[in-house]
Amino acid sequence: MWNRLSKEATTLAPGPTKHGNAGLQNRHRGSALFETEPDVVAYLQSIAVEFGESYATRFIRERTSVGVRREEVDAIDLPSHFSKRQLYKR
Repeated sequence: MWNRLSKEATTLAPGPTKHGNAGLQNRHRGSALFETEPDVVAYLQSIAVEFGESYATRFIRERTSVGVRREEVDAIDLPSHFSKRQLYKR
C-alpha cells in the first residue's frame, strides 16, 4: 500500500488516487440489457399512453389547489390490475 502511494505521489498530479478500474470499458454498455433498454422504455411509454391513469389523490390536490408533489408532476401509473406477468404476456 505504501509503495503504491509513494509511486502515485511522485508520478501523478496532486489529488485523489485513481481507482483501479478507471479507464476500462463498462460491461453494461456491451450487454444485451443496454441494447434492449430503449425498446423496453418505448413499450412501457406506449402502455402508459394507452392505459395510464393518474392518482386520485393527485386529482383531488389539483382541484383543491393544495399542490402536486414534485415526484408526481409527470407521473403516469398503470391500473392496479396490471401485473408484471400481464405485461410480459403482452
